[in-house]
Amino acid sequence: MRRIEFGAWVFFELPDPESHIAFNSWHQLEYLPTVKTIESVSSSAMWVVSPDCRDYSLIRDAKFADVHYIWGALIDDDADSFENDLDRIDTNSLDQIKLKLSVTERLRVIGRHRESSASTRTRVSDKAISYRPHLGVFVVVETGAPTHAPLIGLPGVAGSSQFGPNEVGTDPPEYVTVYWLDDDPVDIALALIKALRDQGEATQNVLYATTAETIYPWEWDWFE
Repeated sequence: MRRIEFGAWVFFELPDPESHIAFNSWHQLEYLPTVKTIESVSSSAMWVVSPDCRDYSLIRDAKFADVHYIWGALIDDDADSFENDLDRIDTNSLDQIKLKLSVTERLRVIGRHRESSASTRTRVSDKAISYRPHLGVFVVVETGAPTHAPLIGLPGVAGSSQFGPNEVGTDPPEYVTVYWLDDDPVDIALALIKALRDQGEATQNVLYATTAETIYPWEWDWFE
């Protein structure tokens, strides 16, 4: 099994409400398959913060107010090598340039993998949990080292993976914790947010927390 060394996480919005279907068609059917050919990429996916998910989001930093999508990649090699390879796969087609220019990035983090944990009920190892099929994710972004208590054990939470700053990192560093969900992200969103809020001061570093749904090709009608 390939060892995860880094994770790349991009939070972004599409200001043009008419661009979602075209963007997803390109990203899911052209861009994402090509990203997966990068030797250092062990897994990559994008999730949608649908209107139903956003209704329950915890937003303490305005830059996350209109996030529509979260894209992630698990990397088993040097992060700099991954970024160079990512640049090389981009083409100069007019359609791709227009689609990429339509995206407003709110946060980009390439963080070192700190740890992963699997719920015992999944009967998979901590190393395998990020490769287990899932229905969505619950993502928590914190500034500084995470202080919230893990949510492993809550209904629908199969496991988690946590990523911190690389050697260079940002200042203050931003950490991303991804909870892998095997129940409907919308159905359990309120319970997850409540469990986080109930921790009180332990969540003082949380900037953003939201569920997001797994994207299935040709099912792109969330914002219509």
